[in-house]
Formats: sequence, structure tokens, C-alpha cells
Amino acid sequence: MRVDPVNLEKILKLTMLPKAKKGFIEPVSLNFTDDGVKVNCTDPARVMAVIGNFKKSMFTEYKAVGEVKFTNTVYAMLKQLFKQDSEITFKVLEDRIVLEGSRDYYDEYLTTEEVNTFPESSLKFVDGIPIPASTEVKAVYVIPVKNLAFKGFDRVELNYGSELKAVLRTETSTMRRKIEIVSSINAENSGSVLLPTDILNRVVQVLDGNVRVTFTEGPITISKITENYSIHYIIAPLVE
Repeated sequence: MRVDPVNLEKILKLTMLPKAKKGFIEPVSLNFTDDGVKVNCTDPARVMAVIGNFKKSMFTEYKAVGEVKFTNTVYAMLKQLFKQDSEITFKVLEDRIVLEGSRDYYDEYLTTEEVNTFPESSLKFVDGIPIPASTEVKAVYVIPVKNLAFKGFDRVELNYGSELKAVLRTETSTMRRKIEIVSSINAENSGSVLLPTDILNRVVQVLDGNVRVTFTEGPITISKITENYSIHYIIAPLVE
């Protein structure tokens, strides 16, 4: 295969949510199918699932090679190497991954670590958005993703309805934020969900612009859909 290293780096960044030298989800499995690259991974604690689809158009030459597991090291090498290349060769051999540019070369043995996935039988898609099959959509908002960044707090309560508000508390303080809404669906429904801010901050770090936030009576789904890919983060609520 041939690919712009920036595109391959982006795919891994969106699926791993890396921070420092460790991805939140690692390893990740990319399934190179005839219809593009499919992603279905969760972190070991199953707090968040990443469901995605990257079009073949992100590659200059593409081959449906099946499932390939990637570690954070491959992502780190893509950030460090191939700066002079607009495209590189990407090979999947029997026992290793090979990345080769005009000057830089990197290979890595395929990991044997198990990849955690979200059972497809436990998923359903509503208007193209994945949610747990046991839940129903309560409300949907399109918002600037930067409004979901919360520093200095461990958890955030998102209250949805005609307005979307964030409430953050410590033992000695309370902060409230009214979140800008670009558009909404079913905003007459109301409810709240308690979420871990460290995971939200990782999602915010890899996305830009507007995102779609789908609320259910349980997990939320944060979605980014572009002409080249769709990526969805299903985040389980905290239980007090």
C-alpha cells in the first residue's frame, strides 16, 4: 500500500487517543476491508469504545489485507520520521509491519496482544451513530468540541434539555458552563450524565471543529463525520 504518512498518523491518533508515550486504547486493530478501514476497539476497562470507518481514498494505493494490530510505537515513529515524504510504502508481512519512505525505514513485529472490542450484537446504529443496543436516543446536539475540554476536575455532569450545561464540582467549589449549541434534535427531552473528564479531554485533543453528541439513558456517543472518515467514541457514565 501507499499512503501519506500524515493520513496514517491521523488514523492511529483518532483510534488510540495517545497521550505522552501511551495510547488510551492500545493495541488497536484496523481491519483493512474492501470497503475501507474498519475500527472497533475498547480500552481494557471498557469505559470507552471507538467505532470508526476510514475511506480507501485516504490511501494512494490500497489493499484489503484484513486485520492489522498497531501499537503506540508505530504512531510515535510516524510522528518522528518521514517528514520529507508526501507518501510512503506501508506493507503488512507475515510477521511484521513495514513503513518505508525515501530516506526513513521502520519495521515492527506484529503484536500478539489481544484487542478488546465492542460486540457488534450489542450495538445499533441510529441515523448512522452507534449506541448500545439496549439504549434509546434521548437527545442529540452539534457543538464545538472545544467546549468539552475540562481541566482541573476529575468528572463532569452534563445536563441536557433545552440547554446543555456542564457542572463540575470539588469538595470546596462548583463551576458551571453553558455549552454553545449549533443545532439539536429532541432537545425537549432532559436528563444528565456523569462522565470522566480525562477521557473527554483525550477525545477533545484529537478532534477539531463541531462534533455530534448523542445522549442515551446510559452512555453518550461523540461523533466526528467528514468526507474521508467517521469516528465515534462511546463513553460509559460514571456510577456514584
